[in-house]
Amino acid sequence: MSMYLTSCSGLLETNSVLNIASWNIRYAPELVAKDKLVESFPWDSRVVGMGQMVAELDLTILATQEGNKQQLSSLGETLSNLELVDTHRVWSHTFFPSFFVNTELVSVLFSGDLWLSDQPEVVDSKLPSSAWPRMLTWLIVEIDGHDGQWLLVNVHLDGTDIGQVKILHQLVFNLVEKYTPTYTILCGDFNASLASQTSNPIYQSLFDYFQ
Repeated sequence: MSMYLTSCSGLLETNSVLNIASWNIRYAPELVAKDKLVESFPWDSRVVGMGQMVAELDLTILATQEGNKQQLSSLGETLSNLELVDTHRVWSHTFFPSFFVNTELVSVLFSGDLWLSDQPEVVDSKLPSSAWPRMLTWLIVEIDGHDGQWLLVNVHLDGTDIGQVKILHQLVFNLVEKYTPTYTILCGDFNASLASQTSNPIYQSLFDYFQ
């Protein structure tokens, strides 16, 4: 899991602490499998521990990956000061990268989901080369104590499909062009280190942008 920050129009100016975390919460096999499975780390136990850990971090924004609607709903019930942003969402049976925000500090102006495919607006669409439907979720927000507007992007990649990275690259650029945010944060589970040296120019250009 990684997080990268870029300033689109100036240096970061802040009057307060901004705590952001990115967490792959891992899917719950016992909730999605047709056959009843005995799970070593059942979701009912994990979600309680996660709620306790998040409370200790005093987060402004939490980005999660690999949770379905049921998991995200139950996680939200354990987070006393964070709310799931899903008013834009068309739910399906897949796993959704998501944002939970402290609504006392974060004002959500716009939000959406886009799929890493040739038809980003089509729910559950995917590239032929992708193992699973993959998507990004995004927000345009204003944050109390911090100047400007922020574009937040949360994504979960296969890590082996460079086509997903290329589409991610273009979708982020399209959002930046449309909303001209002051700052942009990309977070998620990349299943690869964007900080590592790579010979593929698509990965490298994406990493370079978020320096």
